[in-house]
Amino acid sequence: MGLFNKLNNFSNVIFSKEYQIFEEQFMYGHREVLLNYSELTMNDRKFSSFMLEAGLQHGWVPDAGIWRVRGKDLRIKPRYVWNKRWEVKQNLMENNYAIGAPWLYLIKDSITYLQKSVINSNDTVLVFPSHSVLSESKNIKNQVKHFNDLTLNFKRKFVCLFWVDFVNPAIQLEFRKYGFETFCAGFGNPRGEIPFTNDAGRSSYLLNLVRIFEKCGTIITDEIQSGVFYALTLGMKLIYSPDSIANNHTVSVMSRASNFRKGFHASSQDWVNMIEPQIKETINSPKEFQDLALEELGLDSMLTKTEVKNLPWIKSTIPDEIFLSFQNEHSRVLGSI
Repeated sequence: MGLFNKLNNFSNVIFSKEYQIFEEQFMYGHREVLLNYSELTMNDRKFSSFMLEAGLQHGWVPDAGIWRVRGKDLRIKPRYVWNKRWEVKQNLMENNYAIGAPWLYLIKDSITYLQKSVINSNDTVLVFPSHSVLSESKNIKNQVKHFNDLTLNFKRKFVCLFWVDFVNPAIQLEFRKYGFETFCAGFGNPRGEIPFTNDAGRSSYLLNLVRIFEKCGTIITDEIQSGVFYALTLGMKLIYSPDSIANNHTVSVMSRASNFRKGFHASSQDWVNMIEPQIKETINSPKEFQDLALEELGLDSMLTKTEVKNLPWIKSTIPDEIFLSFQNEHSRVLGSI
């Protein structure tokens, strides 16, 4: 049976009512990261075709909507979240467990080298803008001007765009007009018929972030998000500067997508105001916010290799080629460090 047929057959399973809650693990290669860390695949390559029979949190959010993804109720099966706050706050889910973010498992053995690379990159900056959504337009021209004003003193500047923005030529051209080098980590969203396909860098999404992070000493953002915490773990300086465009855009999107409950926040800006207001200083202490990032990503909840092996992995019909492509990339990007 050809690769395409294999993938199509499995898509019928993954999108059945019972398995829809598992799709988060395919968004950014998180499944591949955990499998690689556990070394499940080292002795028997067939293990590369395993997936978790559980939910796996795909990203950082400040609100209660994390237990739903595109209207799907994630309480049916066990769900693995990043930190203890989510484990405790989400009291609607009795089988909700903190295990740490997959990012931490990816960089665990290479973090010292990566931090040294960041220290030596003080003249290079990375902009991580709040991303667009298909249903919400944004004033890109004014947003680019805002970021340009913040990056005038840097010799080299990158911008990491969400895929919806990256595929829009007008957005890329606007950033390039001001000297930004545009970059996209990958198409992490599995909304197509084949959520686990390796096309467009899905499985190597986090590895692509490593490549760009190690070139930059500072990250600038107008919205706190997963990638910002990832960058802070490596000691990058943070410039947090939300303007009215980002604020209005985020509140509008979140008001439609979230299910607010006590103990959570309406937006990342609200989370900053209520929980971490010191982030609003122009450039913050790398060490101070590295500790914050590690806390948010769930460092104290990380599992051992044996414990990751003992998670509820089930045999699927995902082709071995998908995981092996990640394993090859992992060896190339981090294995040589």
